[in-house]
Amino acid sequence: MNARRVNAAAGVIHAAQKTRQTAAGIASALEAAGLLQSPETAAEQVQLNNDVTGACLARWEEEQDNARLRLALASAQRGRRDLRARVAELEAQAAKVAAFCAQRAEYVTSLLNCAPDNSHDYDRWQGHAESRRQLSQSLGLPVGWPAETEPRPVPAPVEDPHDSPLHTDYATPHDLPAFLSHLSGGDLPADAVREKRCLLPPIGCGRALVDSVAVSPSTSAEYRITGLCPTCQDRVADEAPVSLPGQADRRAGL
Repeated sequence: MNARRVNAAAGVIHAAQKTRQTAAGIASALEAAGLLQSPETAAEQVQLNNDVTGACLARWEEEQDNARLRLALASAQRGRRDLRARVAELEAQAAKVAAFCAQRAEYVTSLLNCAPDNSHDYDRWQGHAESRRQLSQSLGLPVGWPAETEPRPVPAPVEDPHDSPLHTDYATPHDLPAFLSHLSGGDLPADAVREKRCLLPPIGCGRALVDSVAVSPSTSAEYRITGLCPTCQDRVADEAPVSLPGQADRRAGL
């Protein structure tokens, strides 16, 4: 005899007698309690109850996982929005820095066009240009044009008064290289020495130098200065000095 099952049936019958007076009512109570089933059916019912309980527990765990995933997704979306806002802020700051560095070109242009007697603005513009150059180099940005600091413009030389004894009626350059370039159509002694030839006519002959021709050290040194080959050097030395137009009249006046 199974004392456990007997005690369970007795408890059900005792409870049923309080509300149900008929035998059918007592039998219905026993059936509802599962005491009228065979052991196999009772075991199957217990297994089904356990399966239902396990399925409900699995569903609850799945809902908890879904809730955690939704929370993580909301947090990721919020972090993405924050990162996008931060990227936009950094891009705006980078654009401001790039525009600040690019202003160096404006200040350098102002330096080049600055009047010689305007030292106050020149020093101020030079400070702005130098600070932007240093910032561009430290950040790896392209340095605004020009890449190097341009020298301060040299004041133009004052022209001689027209009543000066050195005044001429024609325009001549103020330095020797420019004067030679003016006479030879743009040719300079440095160009002639680099190309190993004589100055172009009318000053020189424009011929190429011959390496086999022996020249003295003094002739070679004069060639590097004037760009004239030895033949033209001798020709210039043999020619008489040429008087400039009006020079004889001014000498007579002196």
